[in-house]
Amino acid sequence: MDYQTDAVGGNEVEEQLQRFQQAIEDLREALSELAAAPLANSQERQMKVFQINRVKQEAAVCSRSLSLELRCSSSVLSPEVISRLVRRQQQLRQEFAALSAECEEQLLTVSKDQLLERYGKTHEPTQDQDLSPQQQRQQLVMLGDEVQDKTQLSLARTQLQVAETEDMGGAILQRMQQQNEQLDNVKDKLEDVEFNIGRTKKTAQAIAKNAASDRCLQCLCCCVVLLLIASVVLIALPGR
Repeated sequence: MDYQTDAVGGNEVEEQLQRFQQAIEDLREALSELAAAPLANSQERQMKVFQINRVKQEAAVCSRSLSLELRCSSSVLSPEVISRLVRRQQQLRQEFAALSAECEEQLLTVSKDQLLERYGKTHEPTQDQDLSPQQQRQQLVMLGDEVQDKTQLSLARTQLQVAETEDMGGAILQRMQQQNEQLDNVKDKLEDVEFNIGRTKKTAQAIAKNAASDRCLQCLCCCVVLLLIASVVLIALPGR
């Protein structure tokens, strides 16, 4: 089998690999900033959590896009190229999995700090009241459930957006493949037209040569007839 489109398909997969790698680097940088700089208040924590979740979502989308591109390009790439790209994909996935685990750990710490801060705010008005340890635990559990519900809603919205993005990417890729097929058909038709034009030129040249030969024969016949007439006339004149 001749893999003539290795360069095109390989370049597209390489672009997806570079995007996935860049998203992983962005996530690693965001986690480093979170670990290096302590957050002063809840607003900073919320902004940093939003930033990390956004970068993590982008990396997940890049991972899915890379898998989709590999599946679509598997029929036009040689086994050696596919093997190399798959090894690179697995390496990036391992890096992303390790960063995701670190991300969950750091975000859990941030969420714990937010819970303690919110508990402190809710506990300040009731300093005159003595709360038992059980009541304090109940308050923490209630706050934790509230944050968990909001997190689950946000996660559901994120998963929906990722699914919509993946479907959109698949539709765009399908349209691109259809356009490539149409371009191939147009190219084949143009080649047929060029072949027909060349054959028509050869036919016209042959007709022109035949017509020129016919005119030469006609002139020769006319000359022969004239010579015959002249001979007859010359023969007839002495008799008179």
